[in-house]
Amino acid sequence: MIQTRVCEVLGIDHPVALGGMPTVYNTPALAAAVSNAGGIGIIGSTYLDPDEIAAVAAAVRALTDKPFGLNSLMFLDDQVGYEAALAAAPELVSLAWAGKDQDLKPWVDAGHGASCKVSFMAADVEDAVRGAEAGADVIVAQGNEGGGHVGWMALSVLLPMVVDAVGPVPILAAGGVADGRGLAAALAFGADGVCEAAHIA
Repeated sequence: MIQTRVCEVLGIDHPVALGGMPTVYNTPALAAAVSNAGGIGIIGSTYLDPDEIAAVAAAVRALTDKPFGLNSLMFLDDQVGYEAALAAAPELVSLAWAGKDQDLKPWVDAGHGASCKVSFMAADVEDAVRGAEAGADVIVAQGNEGGGHVGWMALSVLLPMVVDAVGPVPILAAGGVADGRGLAAALAFGADGVCEAAHIA
């Protein structure tokens, strides 16, 4: 069994995270299945109202007692939704898509204040450094293969640069990882695990 720093930080058995896609892609059953298998299931909370966020979190929790996460897209600045996600008490809040001028620290601090670990997704080195400096527990380096809509750099190029820039913060690799060989490659590049979307998990 592969154990890395991200396993220790998130309290999981395997260094694999389900990408935090919205509920149209990720379901509570899928997120719980990933968590029950020893990774960490993450499900999107963006575009849901507070009652829906609570219901989604409760549905995941009904299926697993393992760590799981809720994902928030930061550029929408949905503070009500983020507060509802924190109130649902996931072990992890997964932050992504911050505006370039957006202050990350209040979001990270709020997560820590709710006793959650916080991950931050970055598509370039600058954002990875911003996330690390704001206190994120895990940085997710997402290459262009991860949907093609958050950055222009391939994961194989981006990942070593992020590792060099923000280590020893644990790093998950995201984008185009489809099997164990992809996990092995990510580890060889210096990542502590992988984060992939529902069609992979």
